[in-house]
Amino acid sequence: MHVSSAFLKEAKAQYDYVIVDTAPTLLVADTLTFMDGVDYTAYVVRSGVTEKPLIEYSKKLVDQKKIKNMGYIINDIDFKGSYGYGYNYGYGYGYHAETVKKKWYQFKK
Repeated sequence: MHVSSAFLKEAKAQYDYVIVDTAPTLLVADTLTFMDGVDYTAYVVRSGVTEKPLIEYSKKLVDQKKIKNMGYIINDIDFKGSYGYGYNYGYGYGYHAETVKKKWYQFKK
């Protein structure tokens, strides 16, 4: 479905928030055709799966002013073996010296 700027303008007049789920910008050029009518962009990435060049490509789009006000949403984060504090309860048994420590935002290379 092609989203026109006129549609976005009309929707913004009627609703407080308009969320458009689009195809990935790298795969489909149509996504960038209506970005001038967008106030904010949420770039969703999957921890451990999304490749770094895709992250770099999204930053390049911001630098080129093709996307404005972009933030990242990182999903599927594996908190096992992460550093810091958590909010979990319970007891654990076993030896965890072999656990590989990764950053919580680890992306596939």
